[in-house]
Amino acid sequence: YYQNIIANWELSVGKKQIYWGFTESNHLVNIINQDDLLEGNGVANKLGQSMIHVSNYSEMGTVDVMLMRGFNPIQFPGAKGRLRPPFAVDYASTTYESEDGVDNTDLAVRWSHSINTFDVGVSHFKGTSRSPIFPGSGVGNFAPHYELIDQTGLELQASLGSMLWKLEAIQRKSDRKTIRAYTFGGEYTLVTKSGYDVGILAEYNYDDRGAESITGLNDDVFVGIRIGLNDEQSTSFLGGMNKDNENGTISYFSEASRRLGDSWKINLKAFGFKDVAENEFLYLLRKDGFVELSLVKYF
Repeated sequence: YYQNIIANWELSVGKKQIYWGFTESNHLVNIINQDDLLEGNGVANKLGQSMIHVSNYSEMGTVDVMLMRGFNPIQFPGAKGRLRPPFAVDYASTTYESEDGVDNTDLAVRWSHSINTFDVGVSHFKGTSRSPIFPGSGVGNFAPHYELIDQTGLELQASLGSMLWKLEAIQRKSDRKTIRAYTFGGEYTLVTKSGYDVGILAEYNYDDRGAESITGLNDDVFVGIRIGLNDEQSTSFLGGMNKDNENGTISYFSEASRRLGDSWKINLKAFGFKDVAENEFLYLLRKDGFVELSLVKYF
């Protein structure tokens, strides 16, 4: 993308990745970019979005306005991918509520500010939902449908010494239904005598879509640990698990990384499920999981 900064104004034109939110286990408000499921299962993997992005900075906070066109339909992993659904996705039969389809114009506005120990963001998105629904299916085939939505989001983080309190909440309206969801929790960081940072994470996820949510995070508790060795190689580890309070479904993950020399980095990731309930969307993926080792060269 092209970017120009004049005084307290910033203009960007092209494909960008925008990140909103504070929580670890779910990113409810982070709606601008489409999920990149071919890159991995993590909620942080996103595709670029074509946009005109204008920002204004002042003592009253930052105001962002984004005008977007060129929708990216979600792509599920194929037969050799992870995590792959056990059904064929009928992309040729994809439908859109907007008559303009992938050329629908989306609009987003956001105000964000830091006030003493608080970081806050309030946003509104109007356009094509990034998450599809599957209203009908053929013989083993599923056709995605993308609704038009209005989503209002709230982000809040409070920094109180070693404790970070975090909240993300949304209300999403469409002609079909109105949903409400939130993620709330915190992270407490300990510094050991060896200079390591150890963060203890705990969050609660609620989403009144229930089993319709493809993340499965409708009434779940997340616990995790983050370790940073604070060494020259930037060695780090993050791991955790989500457990559904209603049916006991468990998903777990871990990821670690370390720099090798000046231009190499090694990454290790793992993900899996346990005791997945039959009424969960994740039941379709219950036998899938992976361990991934990657070596990255930076130029």
